[in-house]
Amino acid sequence: MKCVSCPTGQVHDVASKMCVVLLPNAVNPDWISATTGTKPAPTANDRPCPTTTPFYNGQACISCPALFDFTTQACVSCPAGKSFDAKTKTCVADKPNATNVAAGNFIGNIVAGANDIPCPNATPYFNGANCIPCNDPTPLFDVASNKCTVCPTGTTYSSATRSCVKAPPNANNIPAIKDYIGPKPVASPNDIPCPDTTPYFDGSKCVSCTAPSPIFDFTISRCSTCPTNTVYNSNTHKCDPLPNLTNAAAPNYVGTIPVAQATDIPCPTDTPYYTGSKCINCQDPTPLFDTVNRVCFVCPSTATFNPKTHLC
Repeated sequence: MKCVSCPTGQVHDVASKMCVVLLPNAVNPDWISATTGTKPAPTANDRPCPTTTPFYNGQACISCPALFDFTTQACVSCPAGKSFDAKTKTCVADKPNATNVAAGNFIGNIVAGANDIPCPNATPYFNGANCIPCNDPTPLFDVASNKCTVCPTGTTYSSATRSCVKAPPNANNIPAIKDYIGPKPVASPNDIPCPDTTPYFDGSKCVSCTAPSPIFDFTISRCSTCPTNTVYNSNTHKCDPLPNLTNAAAPNYVGTIPVAQATDIPCPTDTPYYTGSKCINCQDPTPLFDTVNRVCFVCPSTATFNPKTHLC
């Protein structure tokens, strides 16, 4: 007989008088990054746990879903806001995984989950893989398709319903406008015309113009009326001054006609006589116009009209 040593990795057990395998007694060094607490200094007698159960809790080798704490010799979770990364064997900051509801400008409904991590304000929308911004010409985020979009023509975004709704009118209904003054507007591609019944757009709503302000003034965008002593001209869409003087070329007047001033406007030839408020024509049986009383009349039966002197 001769003395021999136990094979490598085994020691002599006095009780059984046999060589027995040494059990692991230390954390696997490949997993040292997945630990917390004060790490023990390695020694020559360390026997690392296997990679499948890399942590030694003082009695056996165990595995942990995240970290192993040397102080308590138990498994612990990653800090809030971090998750365990098996590749690096460390806790890394959680990546955003949800649209930032506070950003607004999204179409559809977002139901917040307990594990949601909202995207940052600069890139608030989550497209299933990354956080992105939505800028013009597609400033809205469609929750259903996870893509930036824009409301269809004729609609506008409603922040109340988180949807595209029919846009309100924003322009004059040019074919329907009739009585107006000022430059007639020109239609543009983005116009949503007012309805025929209220064809004028005053900058905030559609209106119609009725008495006492029956004319729409495009220079001030509101219903108006012509100034005193003027009348609306539907052909020129202007307020023309009213006649204020009997037409001197009219033949059948009695009396005298005041000398016209620079601002005077004689009545037209078909209604040449001015009554003080309007122009009229005088016909039988009162074919003459009295310039003093401003009424139509006829000479007394004992007199006749002299067209040269304009007297009876």
